[in-house]
Amino acid sequence: MSEELLTRDAILNIDDVRIEKVVVKEWGGKVVYCRSMSGPDRASLLKEHNDPDHDDATGPAHMAARVLCDPQTGERLFEDKDWERLWAKNAKAMDEISKLGLKLAGMSEEEQEELRGESEEAPS
Repeated sequence: MSEELLTRDAILNIDDVRIEKVVVKEWGGKVVYCRSMSGPDRASLLKEHNDPDHDDATGPAHMAARVLCDPQTGERLFEDKDWERLWAKNAKAMDEISKLGLKLAGMSEEEQEELRGESEEAPS
């Protein structure tokens, strides 16, 4: 099997968005779809997380706003600013969506724990 060398144009034109289905029990077993984040989406999520005024508890809602999508087009269903309305939804549902979003973003376990506010800090 020979390796295919990707050209600049091939890389820029490849559809590398992954979309996966989530069954949300808390929403009556209905299905939603999550997409992998783009570079700007991931960067804005990390920027918000690193803001000293950011509340880690709201992380799942911030993630859900960035990854919930239309399964046909892959377009986001929500804007970044919609996180507050999503935060008012069932916490377990937000956690399930967030976990899939983190997986699709290719974040390490440590990065995932940190974004969920679960990382253990070393005693000082």
